[in-house]
Amino acid sequence: MKKKSIVLLLTVCMTLGMVACASKEAPVSFASEAESSESKILYSNQGPKEYFEPAWEQGGGQTYNKLLFDTIIGLDEEQNPTTESGAAESFEMSEDGLSLTITLRDGMKWHDGEDVTVDDVVCTLEMGAKAESLGAGVNNVIRSALYAIDGVDAYIDGSADSISGLTTDGNKITIRFAEVYPNALYALGVCPVLPEHLLGDADLSKFHTESYWQFPIGSGPFKLDSVTMGEYAYFVPFEDYWDGIADFSVYCTSSEADSDPNLVTNAAAGKVDYAYTKSYADVQALRNVEGINIYEVPVLYTRLLQFNIMNKADGSVNWLQDERVRKAFHYAIDKKAINEQIFEGAVQPADGVDTPDGNPWKAEGLEDYSYDPEKAKSLLAEAGYDTSRTLVLAYYYTDQQTIDMMAVIQHMLAEVGIKVEPKLFEGNTDETLHKQPTSKDENGVSNVEWDIMYRGFAPSTVHEYYTVIAGRNAFPINDEIQTLVDELMSTADIDEQKTIYAELETLWSDLAWEVPLYYQPIWVICSDKVDQNVDTWGNVQYFWDWDIQNWTLE
Repeated sequence: MKKKSIVLLLTVCMTLGMVACASKEAPVSFASEAESSESKILYSNQGPKEYFEPAWEQGGGQTYNKLLFDTIIGLDEEQNPTTESGAAESFEMSEDGLSLTITLRDGMKWHDGEDVTVDDVVCTLEMGAKAESLGAGVNNVIRSALYAIDGVDAYIDGSADSISGLTTDGNKITIRFAEVYPNALYALGVCPVLPEHLLGDADLSKFHTESYWQFPIGSGPFKLDSVTMGEYAYFVPFEDYWDGIADFSVYCTSSEADSDPNLVTNAAAGKVDYAYTKSYADVQALRNVEGINIYEVPVLYTRLLQFNIMNKADGSVNWLQDERVRKAFHYAIDKKAINEQIFEGAVQPADGVDTPDGNPWKAEGLEDYSYDPEKAKSLLAEAGYDTSRTLVLAYYYTDQQTIDMMAVIQHMLAEVGIKVEPKLFEGNTDETLHKQPTSKDENGVSNVEWDIMYRGFAPSTVHEYYTVIAGRNAFPINDEIQTLVDELMSTADIDEQKTIYAELETLWSDLAWEVPLYYQPIWVICSDKVDQNVDTWGNVQYFWDWDIQNWTLE
């Protein structure tokens, strides 16, 4: 491909993007009673739409969950376990990784005045295990930790009234694991403590419909004052919080966790003091808005192309099973040009693995798959690839950058002889993109209508880059990969884990199972009202010690 054609195409795409940014919706209304009664209000988004999402589903993805709840163990800004936040005053993991003892803080209260006790922690863990077995959504890392506890199977199948691996003594709880789960501390750092006295008798088969989630009571730094579903939620300081009492309230308009269509308009109108976004279009639109500050937060977040390499429903062999064809995709796509032209250098071009550059777990010396269209053509010719075939390139994001990128990728692949047709999938993407087999002989992914899918992946921990892939229908994972994944998850020794992880990375890169395109940060949007009062921004998608109750609003 000639450089000039890339620039011309990207220039057209960027122009379309700026037009789209200008057509944001009008700002939503705000509760006049809140504005008139409080002199200090922090305006945010991510209020509930139909109900407050149970906090264990996303590990803290919604701002309101971090306002309302404390987690069992705290996490610092780098997602390491800490006692600076969370309900645990102390914790101790045994050397073999099979026993964890937690001591709760004295004097913690629920927003209704009841005491927080170890019984609440036991109830939370038992509810999480049972709810997951009944189909309720539980964060993957939390779920794996719960299923590793000794006696959980008997509790789930009803042959035991409690989980035998959970024992208490005063304000201490000991968790005994049947097998090592290396992310146990992290899992408890994103697992909120829930009140037994309000949820102990909940119907876990339809947990989110419990009336509690219309007006939840937590033990976090703010308590819910009023809410109108789909419009706003208003939070006031919790006067009995153990780690400082805020001198301001928080007003959250209702929106999705990271796709608020009103973010730009409301921020420009002075109605956003704290929010975050994954959309670079939002960053572009707010870059020069007076009183708005934008901070880049490095996180585990990768955008990539996933191959559907299963045989087709008619039994025909899939071209994408050929390693040479998959590698041709790598060399055909100019990731640096995408970064520079679409994202103005704001993202990090990827190589052959999902782990972002700079992460201490990333293996060294991997193939970087630099742009090389001639090598891509050679690999396709060697594989005997049918250049007349058209592949479906599925995507489900609707932001302008994605639309631009699909056009650019389509053009780049066409230059080496790979025809793709971008196709937007709407509605329930889990069903349309990942149909599950109805029988053991049916290939689930072979029945979906896509060959390559553009998607984002934001794991809680680096381990998830591989643990959630092993066994996924789209990947007929070989025994060597599965063995390494099993080894990774069977040791509590961090050095040993990193060695195994490096072996996984090397093998994954060599096999070219996916085409990572770029590593994306998250951008925190804050007003001058809170700027300079926060030392660091952690991964805002999860619980962490953000210390919001001690912020000082200007």
